[in-house]
Amino acid sequence: MKNVIKALFAALAIIVLSGCATSLDKTATAVDWTKGSVVAISVELHNEYKPNYHPTHLGVVIMKKTGTDSRQRIPAFSAIPAGTNAYLVTQQIQPGQYTLSKIYGMAHKFPIVGGIDFSIDAPFEVTPNSVIYLGRITAVNKERKNKDDQSAGGVIPLIDQAVSGYGNGTLSVVLKDNYEEDVKVLKREFIAVQKLDVVRSPLKIMKLERTTGSSAALIEVKLPAAMVATQDAPAPNLPVTGK
Repeated sequence: MKNVIKALFAALAIIVLSGCATSLDKTATAVDWTKGSVVAISVELHNEYKPNYHPTHLGVVIMKKTGTDSRQRIPAFSAIPAGTNAYLVTQQIQPGQYTLSKIYGMAHKFPIVGGIDFSIDAPFEVTPNSVIYLGRITAVNKERKNKDDQSAGGVIPLIDQAVSGYGNGTLSVVLKDNYEEDVKVLKREFIAVQKLDVVRSPLKIMKLERTTGSSAALIEVKLPAAMVATQDAPAPNLPVTGK
């Protein structure tokens, strides 16, 4: 059992380190635009099924559809608090078309380590020399009662996933525009973007995968009409390189 837990920690460490290696540098005083535009999103998850095991880290996996970024799969993982059970995720990405393909997370309450691994499809665009806010993904882990519903996480390790509720749970997801609160956190945590415009571009649609082999239709989640931004996007920020 200890070996399994260590293996899970190792796998999650790889995700964390991969995300940190390409996320926005907290020590930089200016954005290095050669590394790409800055993308920011917050992820919030409440474990209604097993309320003692809320997430301690959350993030997303970004997949390239078209664009100049050399990476096909871009993890972005974070422990920067943006509210109760919410975390702010940042990443620098080259211009192009992308999609969020997973919600990732970890709930660690010794000796249990629960893992969240939930497949989604949420397209977005990255424009040059911009700081782009993609909104907030809010999820609630509930007991999985429908066999077509995707599990919130894998079933291995059996005890950890069962106790934490992510192996037997499923996520109910809502898209939000939490611009004012999240951008406040973004500018507090990252000196480089404090004086830059942040493009308000919340995700408008997300599709939730079903279980393997299921013929059930994908679940569509849409940003409420009242939250769809009507303002024009600010012009790209000037390309200044610095750290």
